[in-house]
Amino acid sequence: MPESIEIPDAYKARLIAHADAKAPHEACALLLGTGSTVRDVILTDNASSEPTKFFTISTGQLLEAYKTAQKKGLEVIGVFHSHPTSEARPSMTDIKFMSMNPVTWIIYSGTDRNMLAYLNDANDNSLQDVSIM
Repeated sequence: MPESIEIPDAYKARLIAHADAKAPHEACALLLGTGSTVRDVILTDNASSEPTKFFTISTGQLLEAYKTAQKKGLEVIGVFHSHPTSEARPSMTDIKFMSMNPVTWIIYSGTDRNMLAYLNDANDNSLQDVSIM
C-alpha cells in the first residue's frame, strides 16, 4: 500500500478550482498516473441524485477515464471528491466505496480548504492516512 501520493501543484490547483466551482455540490475526479505519481487528472460530473451529500461518477465517464489511461500508458491511481461543508475525512459511505475501489482517495474540504488522502485496507477494513506530496 502506498504511504504517499505525489500530486503536482498544477493538478492540486485544478482539483481545488473544480471543487470550488461545483460547491455546494460535491465535486469529483479521477487521478491517472504511474505508481503513486499523478500524471493527469480527469474532472468528472457528479451524477448523484443528492449531489450536496454524495458523489457518483457515471459508468460512461469511468469507462472513458480507463480508456484514456490505457491510451496514455497510465492507470487510475486515485479518486478525488470534495466535502463542501465538512472536513476532509471519509464518510461511512466513502469508506464503503473505498473498500470496493482500493486506490488512494483524496478528499478536499471546502470549509477548511484542507486536502487529505486515504486508503482502506481491504484485509482488515482499516483506514490508512496517505501523505500528499
